[in-house]
Amino acid sequence: MTAEDKVVLERLSDALDVFVAEHEKASLRALSTMLAVALSDGISQVELAKATGQESSAVNRQVNEYGPYPRNGQPFRNWYHVQPDPTNRNRSLITLTRKGQSLVAKALGILDGQPEAANVYKLPLPS
Repeated sequence: MTAEDKVVLERLSDALDVFVAEHEKASLRALSTMLAVALSDGISQVELAKATGQESSAVNRQVNEYGPYPRNGQPFRNWYHVQPDPTNRNRSLITLTRKGQSLVAKALGILDGQPEAANVYKLPLPS
């Protein structure tokens, strides 16, 4: 392993720590879900399940666990905003909240080797 490889792996570890610091039991699947939401301008639960290779029920649990409402006495994480799809009232779109965007921006800053510049990354805000 080269010295450059080690730097990249250290940055990746530090970027993952951003999410772990927010919720110590965050799984890699939960992080995969969050990143898929970050890459979209609003994604349905079905699309999110396909994008992450998970069952729709697993995605639903994650959105509920990390969404805007407390679940099973757990504190709410408020990573996601769920809103009706303006083009199809039978489905909802999932986007990142400001808090979710902030976590992704911090991780991106660390991966770029510029943790102090994390606010440079601007993701679309939910309306």
